[in-house]
Amino acid sequence: MSSQIIYLKDLPKHETLRAMARDYPQVDIAAVELYILLLRLVNDMIAEVEAHLGRHGLSRGRIAILMILRHQKKERMCAAELARYCGVSRPTMTQMLRGLRRAGLVRRKPAACDLRRSVISITSRGRAVMKAVMPDYYRKIQAFSVGLNPRSQQQLMTAARAMLAESALWRHSSAAPHRSASHVKIHGKHEIKQATWIAGVHA
Repeated sequence: MSSQIIYLKDLPKHETLRAMARDYPQVDIAAVELYILLLRLVNDMIAEVEAHLGRHGLSRGRIAILMILRHQKKERMCAAELARYCGVSRPTMTQMLRGLRRAGLVRRKPAACDLRRSVISITSRGRAVMKAVMPDYYRKIQAFSVGLNPRSQQQLMTAARAMLAESALWRHSSAAPHRSASHVKIHGKHEIKQATWIAGVHA
């Protein structure tokens, strides 16, 4: 079941946040304001991208799978690998691949090394769809940073990477306290790489 992110259409004024701080003294107002701004920005970006993809019968999940299959060194991957890479469950990936196969964008066939396993690969139709969709897809993504000069973009990316790494450290430390910090930081880098694929911006 998919969930929709709810956010405030009108951003709260600073006075409103200060009033909230009086009720919750432990709250860091700057952190809350940053969270609300980022949430609003992400929702605006998602809405714009999804509208574009929807006109082509695609979704962010579907395009992420096509991009992985198109640009990874391994052009054939099993469903379990794709699920791990995208951070979704196997049943969810199976359902997404079923839709892509029906659309003729990917194919499934037995693995050469093990006929009991199946591998997924992008079709020529899938490549053609990406060629038609991706230019405008990237233009829409780039439009959100058009007001930033290269230095500001770099500073924002550096801050975002630091936040993602810190978020991974905090989440994994809470879930598994016995893990070492170095292990979590490495995992955090993997999460950053994965997030770029889902966003459709790969290195």
